[in-house]
Order: sequence, then C-alpha cells, then structure tokens
Amino acid sequence: MIYAANLTNSEKIQAEKGKIGYCLLCKNKLLSKCGEINVWHWAHESDNEKKCDSWYESETEWHLNWKTKFSKDNCEVIIENENIKHIADIQTNNGTIIEIQHSTISSKVIKERENFYKKMVWVIDGIKFKNNINFDYRYSIKNDMFEIIKNYKISVRKEFKKSRIRDYETDEMKEYNSPIYYFGFDRIPEIKLRELLKKNKFSWLPELKEWKCDSINQYNRFVIKAICENKQYIYFTWDWARKTWQFAKCPVYIDLGDVNLFEMVVGTGTSFGYGNFISKKEFIEKYS
Repeated sequence: MIYAANLTNSEKIQAEKGKIGYCLLCKNKLLSKCGEINVWHWAHESDNEKKCDSWYESETEWHLNWKTKFSKDNCEVIIENENIKHIADIQTNNGTIIEIQHSTISSKVIKERENFYKKMVWVIDGIKFKNNINFDYRYSIKNDMFEIIKNYKISVRKEFKKSRIRDYETDEMKEYNSPIYYFGFDRIPEIKLRELLKKNKFSWLPELKEWKCDSINQYNRFVIKAICENKQYIYFTWDWARKTWQFAKCPVYIDLGDVNLFEMVVGTGTSFGYGNFISKKEFIEKYS
C-alpha cells in the first residue's frame, strides 16, 4: 500500500522511516517499508494480510509505481457495495475504478470485481508476455487511411434499414435493423482519401455531400470506428493468450513496458483481434 491512515485523524499518510500507520480498511497496524530502491510503502504484518481484504494480492514495484501516478485522494479508495468493502487501487474523479493487475487471475474473480465495481477498467502487467503479442499492420486499419482522416473534422450520423436474415435454428427469416453510416467532411476530401473510401465500400452522395457506408464486415467495422473515433485500430495476434481475459466486460489495457498501453477492443484473451495504442500520459489524463 502507498497510503496508511494517521491514527489521530484518519488522514492518508505516506510511508516514512519510523512512522506508524494503520490500514484504511481493517484499521490494523501497518509496517513502513522504506528501502533505497523500491517505492516506499506500507505492509500488513503477515498474519493480517488475508484478514483485511479477500482480494488482497502482494504488490510489485510495477503496481506501486502505477499508483503513484494518481493523486492521494484517488488512490487506494474504499468502495462499499451491499455492506461489503474492498480497497480499489484507483478511483478517478468521475467514479471509474482502475484495477492494476500483475498476477494471473481467474474468470471468477474477473466477474466478481466487475460486478462489484461496475464502472471500471483493467491495466494488466504484460511485461512477461509482451514477446507473445505481435502487431500486424497488414491487416490493420491502414496507416495511410488513418494518417489522412485524422486531419479532417468529420461529422457522423447513423440510420437503420430493415433487413432479413435466416435463423438457422428455426429455418425462418428474421428481420433486424442494419446500420447505415453517413460521413461528412469539413472540406472536400483529397483524391487519395476518396480512393481509400471507395476501396472500403463507401459511396459518394453528391446531393447530401456525404459518404455512405452500408456494407459492413469485420474489417470495415473498424474502418468506421477509426473514422468515428479518430483512432487507428491495429490487428494483433497473441500466442498462448491468457484466456481468462475473455470474460472481461470492462476495457482491458495491457502495459507492455514502454510509454504506451494497448487496449484490446476485440479478441481480449484470444489468439487474435483488434485494438489501439494510447500513451500512458493520455490514459492518465483521460481518467484523472
């Protein structure tokens, strides 16, 4: 833990040599760990670790360093739900919980934490398996597409049309709402962009001064997301993927040990999918 409670007024205090602190949750006495290398922190006496929080895990230097990136008020926050209390690693000003996860975790625990915290994101320590994740730009939203569209202001509207598809369980045709996307650009797109749009199944509607896309497949869906969200979605493969992360419903970011995080948007915990990079600085600003 980075913080302990001061006995006199329960104010959060950081570890210092010779200081006494008490756990924010269980109120037991904590030991200050103030060495020359690692982040100074507090620790329970060994007998009290598991008695405090059933979700307690030993914290690595990576874990502690992530906590120091957020303010005292946002770090190690007690969350209560139906008379049950847990210490969240980080709670942002808008109420989002950020769980910093180093060790392997079961699908059961993933579901429990997401159900408890509800509004949350995961940051996973991916240093140990970073060499198992490969990014293949040949099947990503192409660099040339992204580099062009990011320079435009783009308006988006969405409509639906009635379509029919066969239900193979009942062998009957069912109706469903098929989306149609319309994109308007703040200026006439340059020739290269027009060619890219046509290549990706967009059609020009001169009367509306918009581009229309209603032919949506898996790849094209991420072209649309790239345009709507001004992000580049990158195809990844993951050898020996940590399959329990398939059960995560909340956003999952992987820390691969450099200045960026990789958010797995589709295919989390599987052998391939799509995602995007976000710098750690942007991530912290986004959630601070």
